[in-house]
Amino acid sequence: MNGTHHLYSRSGSAIQLTASSLILALAPGCGDDEGPSGPTTEQALEYTTDAVIVPSVLAFESSTIDLNDRVTAFCAAPDAPGLSSLQQAWVELSLDWNQAVIYFFGPLRDDLIVPSMLFIESKRQRGRDFTETVREGIDAAVHGSEALDASYFEGLPFDEVGLLALEILIFEDTTEAHSTESGDVLSEYEAEPRKCEVLRGMSELLLGRARDVAEGWTSDFEGTGTSFRDRFVAGELEDGDDPTATLFVALLDHLGYVDQRKLRGTLDARVAGIFYDNVEATVREVSAALEGGDGEGPSFFDVMIANGAESDVETIREAVDVALEIATDVRSRQNMSVAVQALAESIRARVPPALDIDLGIEFADGD
Repeated sequence: MNGTHHLYSRSGSAIQLTASSLILALAPGCGDDEGPSGPTTEQALEYTTDAVIVPSVLAFESSTIDLNDRVTAFCAAPDAPGLSSLQQAWVELSLDWNQAVIYFFGPLRDDLIVPSMLFIESKRQRGRDFTETVREGIDAAVHGSEALDASYFEGLPFDEVGLLALEILIFEDTTEAHSTESGDVLSEYEAEPRKCEVLRGMSELLLGRARDVAEGWTSDFEGTGTSFRDRFVAGELEDGDDPTATLFVALLDHLGYVDQRKLRGTLDARVAGIFYDNVEATVREVSAALEGGDGEGPSFFDVMIANGAESDVETIREAVDVALEIATDVRSRQNMSVAVQALAESIRARVPPALDIDLGIEFADGD
């Protein structure tokens, strides 16, 4: 691909927060009048794409493969260790998704109305919670008589499939109480063979989506014969948008979604109980996109520092650290909301002038 070497690899005390104490001063630092003498934004974009973005997409695909393999093993002989293995695989899959999802453009946004992303995480549609819709669909499939073949699953709408459907299938039973006791969940799999058919179908459906997204980034985007990766780093987006601006608009949009639709709305991963872990994964990915992952190549932060905005970089890093401490130790929705807002505002105010990019109009809640 254009002779470019592609990396595609990646190797607490409580705090009380207020909006006034956490949202940092937003005035960007002064730049160097003589202009940049270090790495360029274009170099940082290419390195970040190869060292952070594509590896995140591939990690999500790998996790779907792992889950699918464990589903096959579990359904061949359902037992308690197999169920525990399935649940752990779903957790890892969810964490990987909450890193890859911040790149909501290109292969994840392949359709204006119902993009691939919604078939993976239905809640990303304006924060709507489709848990009951998923439960009803699973119950009907498990206790019904309709053939559970590939066409059945391919015909399901986005609000009945994806990560949520797999979470419900793996962590609870279909009784009215929706028991999450491992013994109850396992007993239902032993008593209802069709539940494993539903589980296999949902897992294979998600795997197909993940493979399509990975293929779009690395080899063939929408049947063009070229990867979205190559088009992205070359600045050849269909709408003519600047790729660096596209990346940061997506990043800020997702932070807005996490704050408004999750932290101030309905939490996700409630059955599995890993909401804050998901938020932590997202914040770490935002940091990686700015830092350049392993730090070996030119990152956006490197460009900002070369342009005289070192203090702005440190301010954003501090906001990242606060958000991570909230997600890992404090775990307060109110404090987490303030921390995510502060991180987003720090990036919004400091990155565009330091990189000389225009973000245009943003939508702050994921719509």
